[in-house]
Amino acid sequence: MLKDLKRSILRIGLFLLLPVLVFYGCHAKRALVDNPAYASEVFAPVFPAFEVLESRRWHRLGGEAWDCTYAIVAPPADMPEHPPAHARKDTPPWYLRWGDGAWQATPMADPPDGTRDAITGCMPYWSDEVAQRIEAAITREGSHVIIGPVGETVYVYSKPQRIAARIRFGD
Repeated sequence: MLKDLKRSILRIGLFLLLPVLVFYGCHAKRALVDNPAYASEVFAPVFPAFEVLESRRWHRLGGEAWDCTYAIVAPPADMPEHPPAHARKDTPPWYLRWGDGAWQATPMADPPDGTRDAITGCMPYWSDEVAQRIEAAITREGSHVIIGPVGETVYVYSKPQRIAARIRFGD
């Protein structure tokens, strides 16, 4: 009888614990697998080789509803002067797109009032070196940017800084 009671309690405990394990397991996969791979997913169709500098596909568990995702890479040293197009034959999902819109020469204009500033919002997440390279790319001549219609997504391409980025501050 006591053995059956213990077995029943164990089953109920596992039944109640299973959703928690699945929930946190999915978030662990996102943090440990999806986040580091994100920059590679975005830029593999753009450059033959690159070094991933920063990569985050998902917001952190329990974080803000509005937060940052980014894919930042160092393209090869012989990168073209102007931003290359995405080499995919199909249209990638919105979160993997590169260079949606018309590239503008830098220095980048301040975001219009009422828009989100993805770069300022996301910069605290990056290493100092990456933040400095992005800052130099958008404030000096010789680079290219695209700012999405509401400032939520910004693309940066800079041969002088040897950096390419897809930065998004959104939900």
